[in-house]
Amino acid sequence: MARRAMRRTLGLGVFAGVLSVTGGAWAAVGDELVAEAAARAKAGEPEAAAGLYARALAVDAGRAAARVGLAAALEAAGKRAECVAVASVCRTTVKDKAKAAACALHEGRCRAGMDDAGGARAALQAALTLVPGHAEAEKALARLSAAETGPAERAARAWLTAHCKGAPITAERGALRCSGGDVDLAVEGRIIGAFTAQGRTEALLQVRDGERSHAEGFGYSVLMRREGEAWRAVARLADLPPGDGAAFFGTVRDAAGRDRLVHQWMAGNFGLFVGAVEVTQVDEGAIRSQRIVELADSEGGDGDEVVSFVASVSIVDVNGDGWTDLRVRLNTASGTRERGKAEAPVDWRTRATHRAVFRFDGKRFTADRALPRPPDL
Repeated sequence: MARRAMRRTLGLGVFAGVLSVTGGAWAAVGDELVAEAAARAKAGEPEAAAGLYARALAVDAGRAAARVGLAAALEAAGKRAECVAVASVCRTTVKDKAKAAACALHEGRCRAGMDDAGGARAALQAALTLVPGHAEAEKALARLSAAETGPAERAARAWLTAHCKGAPITAERGALRCSGGDVDLAVEGRIIGAFTAQGRTEALLQVRDGERSHAEGFGYSVLMRREGEAWRAVARLADLPPGDGAAFFGTVRDAAGRDRLVHQWMAGNFGLFVGAVEVTQVDEGAIRSQRIVELADSEGGDGDEVVSFVASVSIVDVNGDGWTDLRVRLNTASGTRERGKAEAPVDWRTRATHRAVFRFDGKRFTADRALPRPPDL
């Protein structure tokens, strides 16, 4: 699962053995890129630094300094969702405890900026576990007082309080959960927006329900609305389940003043997974989605292997027209594994990185170029 999670975030899992090149010449290139990135970060150019750190990781995906630097640059650039994706992988895969703690710190602060107080607290506690007495982590934790708990977490706690039947609510790896008796619930994702009408304060909660089967996506999403100081559940959305790899990337505001959800879903079984990145308009009890890019992953089986996954999704106004656009980077690979040997290494024949910008006009996204579709699995 950790390997698949890494693949869904930075896109390094599959390509670690493909793009990493040994040898003094390539190592020198990586060193130069990291040095230039650090200089750009110091000069107050975090987006340029992030691009250089990403290039250094393309040369050597295991370069810990580049992972820490990328997380820091994304935090400085205000790209909190991307920061969380990068830092959460970094803190669980980097062996150096100080560097892993630095990633956990960046993850915690980025989660706090997304009103994910529970996830922020878990990441900061991880930093203190790795490096006891970590001063910056202690400062960040001190700011996460109960009075500063974000609205998304308050909405999640309100829903869980109404459904946990007295079972205690705990924070674990960014999720809020309760378990006991016939209750097994976890709010794995939460995001604030005006989803159903301009001016409303609403939250989407991604709920994993132990009573829901694999065929039911293991759960559903819940639309919450703030009324005064209280949160009320408005609708349960079965078409937005946590599944095998769902993620909320962020929101874009449309011409009607409503927020649309930018998210990923994945579903599958027996080593075969399909999914997509979509932009979804939420109504009370219904959703409408525009598909941005299709995803696939057959690694984990044997025979022909196909992988198509998102390396990054940037939510940014690309052309300065006032509408928020999407900049998408997609990694693809195909190869062969000896049949009957699921643990054998894959002979990757092809690999590629594809980029596209999806421009928004307030109503619909239009791509500047087509991204490849994976074959039917």
